[in-house]
Amino acid sequence: MGFAPPRRRQSRYQFAILVLDLIWSVAGMAIAAWLIPDHAPQLHRSLVWPFLLLLPALWCLFIYFAGQYYPRPWQAPYLTVLDMFKALALATAMAVAFTYAARPGVLAGRGFYFLSAFTVWFLGSVTRLIALAALPREKFGRRYVLLGLGRRAQAMAAAIGRAQARGERLVGCVALAGEAAGEGAPPVLGAPEDLPRLIDEHSLTNLVVCSDGDHRAAVARAMAECEMRGLRVESMPGAFERLTESAPIFAAGGEWVAGIETHPRTRYATRLKRLLDMAAALLLTPLAAVLIPISAVAIKLTSPGPVFYTQTRVGRGGREFTFVKLRTMVDGAERETGPVWATLADPRVTPIGRLLRRLRLDELPQLWSVLRGEMSLIGPRPERPHFVEQFIERIPYYKLRLLVPPGISGWAQVHHGSDLTERDVYNKLRFDLYYVRHLSFALDLRIAGRTLAVIFGRQPTR
Repeated sequence: MGFAPPRRRQSRYQFAILVLDLIWSVAGMAIAAWLIPDHAPQLHRSLVWPFLLLLPALWCLFIYFAGQYYPRPWQAPYLTVLDMFKALALATAMAVAFTYAARPGVLAGRGFYFLSAFTVWFLGSVTRLIALAALPREKFGRRYVLLGLGRRAQAMAAAIGRAQARGERLVGCVALAGEAAGEGAPPVLGAPEDLPRLIDEHSLTNLVVCSDGDHRAAVARAMAECEMRGLRVESMPGAFERLTESAPIFAAGGEWVAGIETHPRTRYATRLKRLLDMAAALLLTPLAAVLIPISAVAIKLTSPGPVFYTQTRVGRGGREFTFVKLRTMVDGAERETGPVWATLADPRVTPIGRLLRRLRLDELPQLWSVLRGEMSLIGPRPERPHFVEQFIERIPYYKLRLLVPPGISGWAQVHHGSDLTERDVYNKLRFDLYYVRHLSFALDLRIAGRTLAVIFGRQPTR
């Protein structure tokens, strides 16, 4: 029916990108030879050409292995650039190693290999980003069918719906024996035995297993049929995570949570992260030493009361610590009410406090907590004991966010903003637990980048 990319259209895209990669390869080697003639290969030497042509061949081969000859409009641009970098670095290293082992006399200088690979990486990445931006997403996007009905299927349908702008589209569901579509459920296309027809009829690309485990034989047959026909088969928790970058805890429950406690025990989480926190905090300390006194004077001149605001917060493993911020609310904002939710345009926030919050300058005193090991630069936001006790009683798995140190910024903060209601706590918990499960240097780096984007106004915040 022409919904997904026909093979001919995809083949034309692949051929065009391959031809451009070969052109960039020749251009890259020519530019390197021109700019660094001393490092260029000596073309008069015997057998130099086969080894020279080995470079573009391996470059294209490794780019293919990285999946960069397939249109991926749903992929984040930075992942495309990163995949290209890894592919070209590995291919260049292999070409140099093979040349050295077979005929070391025809090796070029390091500058030639570096500059030529860099040129191909830059031009190849730009080519792909332009091509992916110009692709009609409705023709090159993924088309999903869900196996099973119920709560998991509804959660998965909502996740796909939120990703429609990236070219993701839900075609419908396949009902297992005894299942009936409830109110608001995605359209039912048929039964598992109809999958061969549905795959061709609707040009399906992805099958997501949303069964609760009661139909194992039927599910296994359906998965095998789809895999043989080239569909990508995923579990509901895995597909949900990939699309939303958050945890499917309220749909997948214990299946997703199982084993989460092992993730914060990696070498990065237990050693390197702490070293990076200390190094970054020390580097930021001179800046804080300048900005905190300026902010303190502004607070004193515009609002009576102390400069700093202290609270008891809950850290890793439930341990309490003293949390210090520059005061952004009127003095004694909760003196009569006790702990209460903030509001979107909270009248208790002073004008200078609103500016400090907008620029995140009120968080600067927390660098001391980072140096003391009570907090990290990146992690779930620390909460007050009063609310933590309530949330642990009311919200499943809330306690799991205490497996890692709390942070000044975090995955939930850059996605969702402040907690205004208990529903916000539910939504942010999905991002916090995703962070706990996927804690890594790469994820921390992404959060740091998004935090800067929030500070400089490129993302909405509150």
